[in-house]
Formats: sequence, structure tokens, C-alpha cells
Amino acid sequence: MAFELNKEQKVLLNILSASLSKTPESFTLNKDELDGVDWLAVAKESIHQAVCLISLEYAKPYIQYIPNEIHEKWKNYAFRIAGANAMVVQSQVEMTEILGDKHPYVILKGSSACAYYPNENLRALGDVDF
Repeated sequence: MAFELNKEQKVLLNILSASLSKTPESFTLNKDELDGVDWLAVAKESIHQAVCLISLEYAKPYIQYIPNEIHEKWKNYAFRIAGANAMVVQSQVEMTEILGDKHPYVILKGSSACAYYPNENLRALGDVDF
């Protein structure tokens, strides 16, 4: 059984592809490709896939197509994620201070995976795995 992406999932993947490209403009969708896009569904999918921050940032070329009410909700959710990220980072700092040089440790996933993002602040963090 083949799985087919819907239009909104394709738009989100396009936005994410642009975020990873050295030439993001090469991924810009045209007006016909954007016609009828359900931007609320795009925003919800970005939240569901934990890519809200990066997708909102790279959706800027499409701002004129995104209804203001949806953009504001998407942006507000992104701000909440950024705030949660700050708390996770603070917890990580506190844990590394507690462990110091006395105990060997390695940080897994989360903030260490941020190194692969074009902007490490655009990755949603859930917790810190030591």
C-alpha cells in the first residue's frame, strides 16, 4: 500500500527542505502550488512533527498567503516552545554544573542534535538525556 502526502504535508516538507538547503530560494513554491493550501493544517502538522520553530522561520516567503489569525497562533505556539527550550537548556546547565568533573557524562539527542540544524535555536527540546 502506497502512502501519498497531502498538499499541506508537501508544503511543510518543501519548507523544511528549504531550511536545509544552501539555496533555500530554489525550494520556493509558486502561486499555483500554494493555491488552496490549508495553512492551519500546515501549522498543526509542523507542531505534530516537532518542527514548529524551524518551519515557521522558513515559511516567511509565504507570509502573504498565510491568514494573519493562523500566523499569529502559529507564532504564539512557537514562542511557547522557545520558552520551554530555555527551561530545558537551563536544566542542562544546572545538571552539568552538578556533575562537573566528578562524574563522566555525555548528553544524548536533544541539544546535541541541534548541531545538525541550520540554526540550533530552531529545534524543539523536550528534555535532556544524560
